[in-house]
Amino acid sequence: MVPKPTENHNEFHRDDIDLGRRVMEDMFIPLFLDELACQKIGFTHISRLIGGMPGWYLWTRDDSGVYLLELTGLEISESVLTTNQPSSLIAQLVLRYYPTPEEPSFKDFAFLEQQIRLSPCFDHTGTPLFEKQEEIHDSLFTVGHIFAAFDRDLSIVKLKVSSQERWVEFYEDGVRVETGSGLRTARLIKKTKLRNVPGWKLSWGFFDKLLLGFCYVHKSRPFGLRLMKSPASIYIVSGTGQCREVQTSDISAWALEVTVILQPGKKPGITLKGLWDSFPVTTDGGSLMIDSLENVSEEKHSWINPDWWAVQSWAFPPSEEIKHCCVRDH
Repeated sequence: MVPKPTENHNEFHRDDIDLGRRVMEDMFIPLFLDELACQKIGFTHISRLIGGMPGWYLWTRDDSGVYLLELTGLEISESVLTTNQPSSLIAQLVLRYYPTPEEPSFKDFAFLEQQIRLSPCFDHTGTPLFEKQEEIHDSLFTVGHIFAAFDRDLSIVKLKVSSQERWVEFYEDGVRVETGSGLRTARLIKKTKLRNVPGWKLSWGFFDKLLLGFCYVHKSRPFGLRLMKSPASIYIVSGTGQCREVQTSDISAWALEVTVILQPGKKPGITLKGLWDSFPVTTDGGSLMIDSLENVSEEKHSWINPDWWAVQSWAFPPSEEIKHCCVRDH
């Protein structure tokens, strides 16, 4: 059982928020100071989100837009990841993607998202202006969710990414028309597709780099991997503004979770029950595609990158000078 996160950010323990920030920045900072490794993995620039909760804008080699990874909630979990910790923490992070108007996926975002992206709310870096952040609703530009379960010693972290192959929203409006006899009327339903965003492709592409960064910086191999597939949902907005969720087997939802040892030299005592229980497996029509403790299955899979197991041995010559800078500073 996991308690519900509080709705008030001020009620979070500051120490726990700092741990949530540290588990990410203990990877991001060394990685972005290692220019050649950063280039190989595919991140190009990083900038901190200015706001109440930790967040990071990230630019990648593969996408012309900008990602925002933002902490939105923090839970104390009863599942025990390590034997010397009475509980673990679970950081809930939302992944947003701000596309460039020129990229093909721009048209897949909702009309409102397109209009906001083209508005003065965004600056030349492709990120929202600080004073305009509050004007952009939290539901907009979301492409997936990332969770990080970790102990208070930051000796182990379990990462999970979840999203749908497509995030589809329809606008549904009812129109009454007279029949030929004029005696009865029939209700015709018209649906207009509002949003058709490739959420899993964007989320997995980001998570792939995130996991490579963790394994490279901490010189660790993934331990404990699960890949799950389940039916996705489409969202139908009525003419009155009400939204309903409808499950469909035409689109799949994916979830991938991987554990990384952050202090390999200490070899923390791992509680396998806590390892699996930290993110309960979905039972809503889902199926477990891969379930492995030590190594990935020999069967090749599109969403499993063999480099996750090789990156710990990557070595690059030291940079002659630190060239990293934030895009926003250009």
